Amino acid sequence: MKGLIVAGCLFMLPWTAWALGCADLDSASKIRAFVESTKAANPLWHDNLSVHLELSPCEKEECARKNRKLRKANIQNLHLVRLGTKRRAFVVKGPRAPQCSVTRGGRNFLCAECQYTANRACRSFVRKGRASGIPGTNIDASDFDLLTGKNFKTVCQEFPQNPKYFKLLSTRDKGDSPYDTIVSFYEAKRGIPITVNYLAGGSLRKVYRFFPKYYVQLNGQWIATIIRARTTRGSEKRYIFETQIRVLSGGGKQPRFYFDPKDDPVLSGQSIERLFNTN
Repeated sequence: MKGLIVAGCLFMLPWTAWALGCADLDSASKIRAFVESTKAANPLWHDNLSVHLELSPCEKEECARKNRKLRKANIQNLHLVRLGTKRRAFVVKGPRAPQCSVTRGGRNFLCAECQYTANRACRSFVRKGRASGIPGTNIDASDFDLLTGKNFKTVCQEFPQNPKYFKLLSTRDKGDSPYDTIVSFYEAKRGIPITVNYLAGGSLRKVYRFFPKYYVQLNGQWIATIIRARTTRGSEKRYIFETQIRVLSGGGKQPRFYFDPKDDPVLSGQSIERLFNTN
């Protein structure tokens, strides 16, 4: 308990005051507290949020430069709302517009005609894959939960090649995750994730990349506005599926990201619970 209290106090300090390092992350409880604190940096890793995204997925040959038109045809604008275990993804623009998917009470629904605050022509369906995944992409919010779960043991390691960063090495201790090793790199100054690498049998299987210059600070927290996920064949440059997510901007170029869905202008005055109504 004492270690958790110390860790909690540690991460209440402002990041700009000092650079974080492995000397500060010398116990499992401190590492877990740190990783929990980095949830704020990932716009998909919040229990409550409303966010407007541009998704650009591609698979195999669609990712080639010569097939750029094919990829552009698959781009979609998405309005994502999470309220605890409830999720709603509304395709505002793109091939599947104006559909939306709703998850609540352990059930999944697909609605054919949606608006920002209404769902119509809904039917239940059995989701393929995890409920935490974004359909049509290789993005899965539960990938990040592995870093704070009990199935992996994590240690901090310095990164002499570039002291601006440090890494966390997580190895699977139990459980049935498809990955046995996760290697995460963080910027020391702001305590933000840069890359998260997932390996199985010594081979790189998936990479989430965050970009230092595409972070913004909201309510004192750093938020990544661009994330790229690649499903790989041993190398980040050899990939068979890629999804790039960009948080869309609103007036004044402020990202359309809201910690409380009620603060989102398109939901102003609406019952948030109504968003998950599929009757």
